[in-house]
Amino acid sequence: MHRRGLKCARAYTFLPRVPDAPLAHPLTRARSGGGAKSKPRTPFDEVHKSAATILSTARNSEFKGGWKHRRSPQSQETRLVDAILSQVVLPATGPPSPPTVPQLSSVSDMTASDDMSLELMGPHLGIGSLVELQREQSGHFGIIIGVHTLEDTGSTIFTLNVNGSLTYHHPEDAVWVVPNVIDKHLAARCGAAERAGSSTELMARVAVLQAVRDYQKRHEDLFNGMAARFATLHEQVCSPDPEEWAEVSVSHARFLLNIKNEDKKLALHCVHSHLLRRTREFLIVRTNYLDNPLLHVRPRAQVERFNEVSNMFRTKDPRLAEFTRNARQTVLALRELRGSSDNEPPSHAPAPGLEYTDNDRLMINFFLDGLTEMRAFQTNAHYPLMYALMKDMKLYKGDLGEAQIRNFLIDYGVYAPWQDWASRRIELDSAIRSRLGDAKQVQQQEDLVARTLTAPTLAPAQSDQPLGPEDFYPSDPLEHLRHDFGDLPVYVVDDKTAHELDDGISVETIPNEPENKWLHVHIADPTALLPPSHIFAKQAEERMESVYFLHRTYPMLPTALMRERLSLGTSSARGMPENVLTFSAKIDAVGNVLDHKVRVGLIRNVQIMQYDNVDQAMGFNGPAYKQPFGRPAVFDGPAQAITLSERAKNDFQLLKNISDTLARHRLQSPMFYFPHPRTYLSVHPNPLPPSVLDASAPGVFKGFPEVDYAVADFGEIEVGSRKIIAEAAKMACRVASLFTVSKGVPLIHRGLPPPTIYSESQFAELLASRDKRGYVDHYKARQAHFMFTSAGHSLEPQPHWMLALPEGEGYARVTSPLRRFTDLVAHWQIKNALLHGSSYFPRDVMQRYSNMTAAAAKRQGRMYDQHEHVWALLYIQRWMAQHGETGPLANLVGHALSVPRASDGAMSTQMVLIEELGLRVIVVDSQDRLVPRIGMPLNVRVGEIMLSPSGRTAFRVR
Repeated sequence: MHRRGLKCARAYTFLPRVPDAPLAHPLTRARSGGGAKSKPRTPFDEVHKSAATILSTARNSEFKGGWKHRRSPQSQETRLVDAILSQVVLPATGPPSPPTVPQLSSVSDMTASDDMSLELMGPHLGIGSLVELQREQSGHFGIIIGVHTLEDTGSTIFTLNVNGSLTYHHPEDAVWVVPNVIDKHLAARCGAAERAGSSTELMARVAVLQAVRDYQKRHEDLFNGMAARFATLHEQVCSPDPEEWAEVSVSHARFLLNIKNEDKKLALHCVHSHLLRRTREFLIVRTNYLDNPLLHVRPRAQVERFNEVSNMFRTKDPRLAEFTRNARQTVLALRELRGSSDNEPPSHAPAPGLEYTDNDRLMINFFLDGLTEMRAFQTNAHYPLMYALMKDMKLYKGDLGEAQIRNFLIDYGVYAPWQDWASRRIELDSAIRSRLGDAKQVQQQEDLVARTLTAPTLAPAQSDQPLGPEDFYPSDPLEHLRHDFGDLPVYVVDDKTAHELDDGISVETIPNEPENKWLHVHIADPTALLPPSHIFAKQAEERMESVYFLHRTYPMLPTALMRERLSLGTSSARGMPENVLTFSAKIDAVGNVLDHKVRVGLIRNVQIMQYDNVDQAMGFNGPAYKQPFGRPAVFDGPAQAITLSERAKNDFQLLKNISDTLARHRLQSPMFYFPHPRTYLSVHPNPLPPSVLDASAPGVFKGFPEVDYAVADFGEIEVGSRKIIAEAAKMACRVASLFTVSKGVPLIHRGLPPPTIYSESQFAELLASRDKRGYVDHYKARQAHFMFTSAGHSLEPQPHWMLALPEGEGYARVTSPLRRFTDLVAHWQIKNALLHGSSYFPRDVMQRYSNMTAAAAKRQGRMYDQHEHVWALLYIQRWMAQHGETGPLANLVGHALSVPRASDGAMSTQMVLIEELGLRVIVVDSQDRLVPRIGMPLNVRVGEIMLSPSGRTAFRVR
């Protein structure tokens, strides 16, 4: 047939379609056997046929192919061609050209704080791979037949779907991937255009479509056969603590369920499909799921509460009416007590005369359980029940949604008005509770620190005994190796709000080498006291790093331990030297590193300062923040003036020269930065009164904190003394890597490969446009055809394109052991190398830590972006309530960061950067009102601000 493919294909477009069969599988319709002899039709048959046709049409499903057919090769080929051609119309003559800018699928799971357009997909999303695509609560299978970067679209995948259509989508639309299902050469022959342009492309698509439908059939059969086994899985994998979340991998779930199949990839896919649907028990981890398929396991208490409440609805339990009645009365009472207190300082007090009953607490916890951030394609089973309860309260008008649930919890005295969603993420749930705890738990930590730090030093004969979980080192293991830096000034420079001080810098001239300088970076040395076996070290491993929210900080290590011993300055304040781990680099006049050293040290002349003080005293340029809404008076006031000694002035000038030299040296490599304006928010007071998440009693929350809404780009921030400290920290991380590589000791290295370049000429133009700092225009960078792979973590030294580090040198974080577990691990490794010449942790343990670090980095990055974005929206929402669309909101101009994307109905979406507000937002409007190219201006206005877990905001064209 291939010689007459197009002619035959046109004939096949007139063949009748087979009606769909009833739904029996999450992705496909049930099949019934074909080939049986037909029976005489009865009137009932005719009615049944008509009803089936009507229902099939009404279902509006993407899966149109049925299975009621003869299974001869010829008829099957005919049906597959028909499936393909039913989706498109072939051209009359000549092959078509692929669209320059295809209409991408709607990414309903993406928000303005998720910007994937400069990030390249992983290798598992290659041509010939089978993908499961999910949008909202529907999904389908397809085969990747093309991977391209077209103009303005970022990384774009072309997938041939199981129904014969072609979908253009982004990597993040895929929720499961099975690599190499189809030979990549066969897949490539399908072509990337919407319409097959030749018989070769058409028949290649037929072969691919056959393969994906065969896979779908096998998936359906195995999926349906294993359903009963999942009934007991949650009980097997949930945490012993009834209120703790847990995690389970898809592979471990398969092992526990004893699912055996010769096709292990298919078995894992089916297990994933079941877990995806059981949202009462399992939620997909938002970050890195394709690389590491993990699911959050709901706490046992949450599952029990859901079952209890849903059973109430089923039996029409009178406790439901009791709750809605009490809730309405309490909300109205609290509104009256709160009054018009928006402009007061934030406060919380118990509500006089009001209390929650046990039934109220059950329902409050049920609401809190349901307000968990989920992937958009997972159905939140809590919402329908929550909406039904709120509807009966008759407190809220219009459509109910996540924002109204939040408003109800605020009105009900549970949520503080400043409660954001990011600070209640699943990953932080147990960690935050363990960090804050109750007063008894905090006091226990204080007592442990006081008891162990004041205990007499063990006698030498006892020092070789194994350390218990509460034992610090009895003495400094490397005391005999410490280099005493004497009276060398060590400058500890940080923000005035810094909670722990973990790095200081100093500089030394070399009398016989006037062009060269020694830069010393002295890092706090918690591992002089803290062994890996200590309970605080185990807690640090669980937490991975300190969490800095705008309204509250959750430290990795106990505050008492940092206050009493670990933070730089605590020992010198008592007249004692400070233990440090020092990374030194000998730097020449053009920024080359001539020599390096790593030593344990003692510093005695510690001088603690603030960035703004140093900038003012030295006449350095400070950060150039813009305040579109003005600056609240509470944040006003110049930095406190300080007087620097002549030695300090000379040192800071030398340090500035070194930092400028290192920055210029990087520009010898083909790299650049492309920063864009973003928000820098500050909240006063800090910490704020927390929400009443334990549902102990109704609270009256009044007022709102002062917020300093500032906007700047990275290039406007990293200046003056901040640039000095940043460059010194980078150098310390380089020296750490050079040292451990020379010793053969594994560390966790960060790397960033060079971008994938699609237009050499545009890339060359960008390099030529760099300013003296190495910055290029953000929009031009996005318009250029290049893509980044995410920064990665490896035990091998990796090149880092943006830092201009070659392969083999490496970059390993070591400068923040008080707030990052990775740095703490690096210190144990380095000190063991100094003491014994070997690694403390074996390679397999380090690989586990590396994997943990990579996952935590993605999770924390998304969390901070979401947190700051929601706080910015909170501020804008309050501004609009008080001032309307005035001031900076009156004439907003955005610049396109993407091309328009087809959305629901006649509307399209476009990601836009509003520079004045420092916000990336989604603009929703008809496509003809949006702009076609990245960087083009667009007049916008604020639409509805929906304070949902993802912080979605609908901006419109003005």
